Amino acid sequence: MDNALLALYGWFSLALFVIVAVAPLSSSAVAMALWSALSLALSAHIAWRRLHWVPVEGEVIEVRSGASGSGSWSFGWRWSYGGVTHTATDIVGRSFLPPFNRIGEGTRATLWVDPRDPSRLLPPSWRARLTSYLVDVVMGAYGTLYLGARALGLSWGGVGGLVRLLLGG
Repeated sequence: MDNALLALYGWFSLALFVIVAVAPLSSSAVAMALWSALSLALSAHIAWRRLHWVPVEGEVIEVRSGASGSGSWSFGWRWSYGGVTHTATDIVGRSFLPPFNRIGEGTRATLWVDPRDPSRLLPPSWRARLTSYLVDVVMGAYGTLYLGARALGLSWGGVGGLVRLLLGG
């Protein structure tokens, strides 16, 4: 599920940036606000799962590189919970790969699983994904303020006053 959400997030982000490029400033500010909200929702989703799921020890059973030029790698994981062994695959994109460059078959790591359905996995790449989403929240909020200020006719120097006004200062 994380892999599908990450892929959809990438396409959604690309679509929003196209909207920002061709739409009026007011619509662009709304698009950036949507991007920031989506990033925040995905961050909260990962954080909630990390806080409510249980840790188990998992082992890498397979490492495969993606198709030529794709830059993605897949890691097959195996873990046991409640006496039952489960397997799943985590696909890690090029931007998330550096923390995983030392993972090979037999590597053990902490995985997080849903106690109600232990076949659902939060892989070790959750930290990199969470960080990426949180950076996007900040960038989206900045873009929203910038484009909103421009749509209101304020210069970027006047945005400091807008921020103080919004914060009650």
